[in-house]
Amino acid sequence: MPLAGLKETAVDSVVQDKLARAQPQRVPWEIRSSWLDLAAFLRTSASILFHPSATFTALKYNSGIRGSLIFALVYGSLGQLLGRYWFILLGIHYGILEGDALASTLRFAGVILTAPIFFLIFIFFTAGLVHFFLLLLFAAKRPFSATVQVVAYGSGAASLLNVIPVLGSFLAPIWALVIWCIGLAKAHQTSKVRTYLAILSPIVFISLLVVAIILVIAALGF
Repeated sequence: MPLAGLKETAVDSVVQDKLARAQPQRVPWEIRSSWLDLAAFLRTSASILFHPSATFTALKYNSGIRGSLIFALVYGSLGQLLGRYWFILLGIHYGILEGDALASTLRFAGVILTAPIFFLIFIFFTAGLVHFFLLLLFAAKRPFSATVQVVAYGSGAASLLNVIPVLGSFLAPIWALVIWCIGLAKAHQTSKVRTYLAILSPIVFISLLVVAIILVIAALGF
């Protein structure tokens, strides 16, 4: 082969390699074998926790919310249960909770049954509030389903931090907020400033509402 041909082949190879690297990789959970694909969950969680910008850029927002909800409800609920388990052990150890085996088992069984329900309510309530404020800030470039996906994936991945005894329960919500800010900026193609405002505004609003209710109750009491 002539030297010029070798050079052209080498250049084409380099160009194709760069194009392949430039294309966003598929999120592992989107190509899972089943909802019990633990390897896909762990790879997706690691990607969301440590590379949220790249992950939410590659996410397919037209695929619906079913996959993200399964991700959050199955594995996110397990993370929440694990976090609760550490606190139960801590309570029994320090005598805050009764050490009766049957009572502890029934208490934990109740948590297992209700955790997915409360987690589902939390996802839709949070996503609804955040999306409402995104609309107010003219930052919602995609429909409500995209916000649900970000909140569900972020919450499910952050719940994995509950493997850390006790401390993980405090780290998970903080890390989830950071993931949401980055993920919403990518999902709605807007600035992080607007997503921070959209997330913090409901927190401030609810805090003020709670304070107002307490003040009204106190005033009625007097």
